[in-house]
Amino acid sequence: MKHAAKMTFSFIVLLVLINGCAMSPMSIHWLSKEELRSVPKKPFIRAVEFYPTDVNLLDEAHRRGLITAENLIYAKRGCLNVGMSYTALGGAWGIPYNMNVSVGSYGVKIQWCFRDFNSLTSSYSRKYAYTRNGKVTSWQF
Repeated sequence: MKHAAKMTFSFIVLLVLINGCAMSPMSIHWLSKEELRSVPKKPFIRAVEFYPTDVNLLDEAHRRGLITAENLIYAKRGCLNVGMSYTALGGAWGIPYNMNVSVGSYGVKIQWCFRDFNSLTSSYSRKYAYTRNGKVTSWQF
């Protein structure tokens, strides 16, 4: 009886792991343009952030209305533009290592902190993006 319970538990854990991996950023990254259309919004946005400047993911984000045509061009180049959405910011620069949030009468301001690895010098540099109420307002290197 104990063995059967252990086997059932192991099978359930295996199913959960497989199902979780099916919507991982890596598995989404390898989907075709047609298959990307069926990915739910939340895991899709995570994949866009996980694979910045990925052309297929950014094109699908534009098709879904998450990135404007103008900001799509910037994101594909890894550049920012004033007025970009969070999704476009993630599509251009990836996932921040830190976010500093402040809330006041002006709304929500966020400082997004990113690291860039320079393979020539084997060192990291930092860059920052600033948003107010969901839109990029400025950035610095």
